[in-house]
Amino acid sequence: MKKKILKISLGIFFVFGFCTVTSIRAEEVLVPQVSLVRANYQDEMFSVANLPASCLWTDEQRGKGVWVVLDKESIWGGTEYRAVFLSGCILEEYKDYIVVKDCPTFVIQDSLKPLQEGEKVKVIE
Repeated sequence: MKKKILKISLGIFFVFGFCTVTSIRAEEVLVPQVSLVRANYQDEMFSVANLPASCLWTDEQRGKGVWVVLDKESIWGGTEYRAVFLSGCILEEYKDYIVVKDCPTFVIQDSLKPLQEGEKVKVIE
């Protein structure tokens, strides 16, 4: 009887361990991948930068803006990247580029799926 309970307990333990590892792997796969553009500020005094027109995103609720990447410290002490939408930083729009003001350095140029505010993203080169 004790051996049977021990085998059942170990079986349940291994099933929970397997499910935990599988969920962690699935979460890593589902993190959206993004490519970044570095905002080069020509005029440091006014903090104005030119970005490619592909960085301009249109959101139904917030209007036009850019998605930027902010780095935050993760639970385990590493660095993780979060996507944030900024709508008030666009000064001018042109055919090939946009002019932004007071925008963080790293701007998302391309994403494989729609982004959500504060969502964890994976930066690809």
